[in-house]
Amino acid sequence: AGRRPLEIRHPSNITSVRVHRPASVRRYGILAVFVALHGVCLQLCLRTAGEPYQIALEKVKAKNREYLGRPESERPPDEPLPWEHAPNEWAGAALFFSLSAHVLFFLLCHWRVSFRVAALYQPAHRVVEGTWFEVVPFRGQPTLVESWESSVTLRLCIEFQRQRYEFWELDDDSKNDDDSGSLAADGELKLMECPVGLPFTTYLESHGLKGGEVADLRHRYGSNILKVTTPGFWRCSREQMASPLVVFRLFIALLWAFDDFIVHTVSSVFMIVMFESTSVLQRIQMLKSLNNMGTKPYDVQVYRDDCWMTASTSDLLPGDLVQLVLDKAEAPKQADSILAAARPPQVSTTDVVPCDCVLLRGACVANEATISGESVPQMKDAVPSEARALDLENDRCHCLFSGSRLLRASDGDSIPDDSEIPATPDGGCLCYVLRTGFYSSQGELLQVIEFSRESVTGDSKEIMVALAILTCFALVAA
Repeated sequence: AGRRPLEIRHPSNITSVRVHRPASVRRYGILAVFVALHGVCLQLCLRTAGEPYQIALEKVKAKNREYLGRPESERPPDEPLPWEHAPNEWAGAALFFSLSAHVLFFLLCHWRVSFRVAALYQPAHRVVEGTWFEVVPFRGQPTLVESWESSVTLRLCIEFQRQRYEFWELDDDSKNDDDSGSLAADGELKLMECPVGLPFTTYLESHGLKGGEVADLRHRYGSNILKVTTPGFWRCSREQMASPLVVFRLFIALLWAFDDFIVHTVSSVFMIVMFESTSVLQRIQMLKSLNNMGTKPYDVQVYRDDCWMTASTSDLLPGDLVQLVLDKAEAPKQADSILAAARPPQVSTTDVVPCDCVLLRGACVANEATISGESVPQMKDAVPSEARALDLENDRCHCLFSGSRLLRASDGDSIPDDSEIPATPDGGCLCYVLRTGFYSSQGELLQVIEFSRESVTGDSKEIMVALAILTCFALVAA
């Protein structure tokens, strides 16, 4: 395929995926060009150092000789002398443009992933550990992420938008049968698979997780915690100040300093910094509010190693058997009236469903207003003993979703005779964990909220062109 990067098959939430490897020779070549350019410009500045001062001094001497003996009223005002060691105007301009080009190159690599890939990377024709994946999503900004090999699955993995993806190599038949229409697909990038879409009988025959499975699944799926990393003020400030519009405003403000408008420059920079600091504080507050939306961990009963044990909801994993039950102090209040959910509730932490799960035994009532917007409580019952596969959309009456609120929960009338799972300790409903963390319904909702602010507008190229034109006018005017 020449030097064109490989096209990798990908999920529907991603526009395209390409693989690259670092171009060390090109990287050092670009660095050498800039170093040589800076050296030439600096040498010109050193050679011409003091020339403007000597020229201005000769003009002053010539003027003094011309107006010698004349009254002061006829003498024109003296022009200020330049710095004694100032270089020639052309040499100074060359050094300024050389440094500006280097800074602009660095900023373009930061602003646009496509520019960074074109400048510092080259197409990869094999996918190995350390390969860089250029992921372009439908929602959010393109990202360049490095792959690593999982110690459990021995497959290459990447983490993108708080979810882990695995790279699967395709056999010859799969390579030829490419429904996505991609070019030269040597593999497929898949979201970490959760036990969703299995037959009902598979869930009903589950015996919970064993000791050896827990460590492997925790490595694959991580903890069941919906936490958005809140960066510090200085880190957010650096990201904010490096945006194209802010850099343009700072550059224009600094140009005034070349005309000795120091006070105007300082005041402009101060106003820019204060305005952007306000935006940074708003972003930090938004990230903190996202963290508050996540379910707080609490203790539940989990069936592992053929016995019921107490575990935190943060330790739940896909494949776990868990008991969901109302807090005993809150249960009488909730049982009085299901319609009380329509009023602003005092939500107890233990009433919130910690993960996506399917109901195996018992029945419950859940309020899914925070997930689907439906204010009417939903009745949930156990899955039937059928061989058909679970469909999360059509079988919502058998599923509980992360972030929804339990209003009632019971273990049902009786335990089937062929069931090997004992009764739940506190009379709650028995559930099979399907998805946890950012793979769950609430996790996907938080992901949409977090990364939707980074959506790329269609006129971003036009904005960059407009800023470039305005910068040229500013340089000419300066």
